[in-house]
Amino acid sequence: EFNIDQEPLNFVWQGAAINQGPEYKEGQKGGIVEMFGWPYADIKQECEFLGNAGWMGVKVFPPQEQVMSNEWPQNGELNPWWFYYQPVSYKLDGRHGTREELRDMIQTCRAAGVRVYADAVVNHMTGGGNDVWDSHRNGSDSWCTTWGGKSSTSGSPYFTHSWTWQTSENTGLTPGMEYPAAAYMAQDFHCDRGLNSWTDPFALNYGWLSGLADLDTE
Repeated sequence: EFNIDQEPLNFVWQGAAINQGPEYKEGQKGGIVEMFGWPYADIKQECEFLGNAGWMGVKVFPPQEQVMSNEWPQNGELNPWWFYYQPVSYKLDGRHGTREELRDMIQTCRAAGVRVYADAVVNHMTGGGNDVWDSHRNGSDSWCTTWGGKSSTSGSPYFTHSWTWQTSENTGLTPGMEYPAAAYMAQDFHCDRGLNSWTDPFALNYGWLSGLADLDTE
């Protein structure tokens, strides 16, 4: 049983005023430091130094809720960097801090004359098979690998149909594409097909890159 807590909406964040000279062209020209992998609290502490040093801004990983697992290493690495780019929802609750910590960092950095830029993932959600179901299987009778479920940085449930041989205890059916915390269901995605051509416009628009659940963004 899961409970979904929706994020409070804040379309205008009442950001702290930023004091930068005209040479920065209102954030269009200047140096940006990539703070990939830095917790928000640490970035907050660096911003005064960066502002005094003349940096225009900092850039951070996508801040949304993302895949997280402490049980299934990927090529010997737990939670590799590319898990940041597999959204579970758009809650601002990622690996580097909470929504409140993100907002506090942004306010502090802007007050120090440093803008904050973030990567955003709007093309897809998690990879097929990277979900909360506890039984997955890939391979054949002669070669087979199995793995359990994954969680996320905020604990929201999510389900894909890929490599799933377990059926729902509620319906007896295999799962479909469901990301309840993002209000996405099967009809919000393109049909599952490989992206196997970089010159075919149809494949580029509708294919699932590396098995990532491709959103129908038309």
